[in-house]
Amino acid sequence: MVSDLFSSKKTVNATSIFYLNDFKVLIDVIIRKLNNLSADDQIRSDYLSLIHLIIRNSSYIQQMYRIEDLLSCFNMILNERDEYTIDQDIVRIILSETPELLNNND
Repeated sequence: MVSDLFSSKKTVNATSIFYLNDFKVLIDVIIRKLNNLSADDQIRSDYLSLIHLIIRNSSYIQQMYRIEDLLSCFNMILNERDEYTIDQDIVRIILSETPELLNNND
């Protein structure tokens, strides 16, 4: 349901249903889940897909809330060497579509 709110740029205005603090809590939850879920857990892929939609279709780029933590999660996923996961592809797509995530990491 939450992913539907961020599913397209047309629904970006729908994200105004969230207060800024609610939006931050959502990012907090996603980061916590990405850190705690294992590579073989499908739910982690769902959270990555959700953060992908949020980054692409909301005002996240202007705020960059907890960007260091988010990039740390991405780095952890990219460095998993046991086996290939779809999560690694999702992270690569996010980073290739939004290089400003890396450029504004202050």
